[in-house]
Amino acid sequence: MKIQSSILYRIFTKLARIFRPDENVKRYSNLSPHLSFANKDEIALKNIKKYSSINKGKKMTFLDVGGRAGEFRHIASDYEYFILELDKNEEDIPGINFIQGDICSCSEIDDESFDIVFSNNVFEHLEKPWDAAMECVRIVKKSGLVIHSAPFACRYHPVPIDYFRYTAQGLESLFLLTNKIETIHSGYDITNRREDHRGGKIPEGLDTPPIDELGGWRENWQVLFVGRKIN
Repeated sequence: MKIQSSILYRIFTKLARIFRPDENVKRYSNLSPHLSFANKDEIALKNIKKYSSINKGKKMTFLDVGGRAGEFRHIASDYEYFILELDKNEEDIPGINFIQGDICSCSEIDDESFDIVFSNNVFEHLEKPWDAAMECVRIVKKSGLVIHSAPFACRYHPVPIDYFRYTAQGLESLFLLTNKIETIHSGYDITNRREDHRGGKIPEGLDTPPIDELGGWRENWQVLFVGRKIN
């Protein structure tokens, strides 16, 4: 029986390789009715541009939580751009204002200081993301936006610690619990769903998943939440 099972496994594995679907073709059939799919970068940029258009002529501020060296500076071209990081960046980067602090408890920033509070793949690394959500809502201006993306499916990557994964409803709930945010967008991005993520960026292979005949980690879903402060 074990021999037969082994033979069948090899046959079906070979057939799966031969008839593997074209990864460039988007197949969104048999969707659950509560799932919303879109490109998170396009949705985020659309809302950022819409906000700047509504507030044209005003001085606007943008906080990139965990923004590192400012990789997302380009989406905030109409804003005075700030980065919040735990550790001080020793380099002065043109066009970037640096704030050292912890988004889970950020006394360094006053109430309603920013028009937009943004993060990309930060909330999975926060030990107390509910506190971070409350701080984001506290420091964003009334009618301002909170825009945050985080993984639903992603390989383990301790930078420095990897705590959580989120459904769209899960990430959204962190902000709605404050009773000060209304939802503009809550959904998934599977644009890069089948990318072969093998890791290897962290010493000692801490972010490297087991490699098999299909490659590395190949189920990559992102979640995006966009909300507006209403009171």
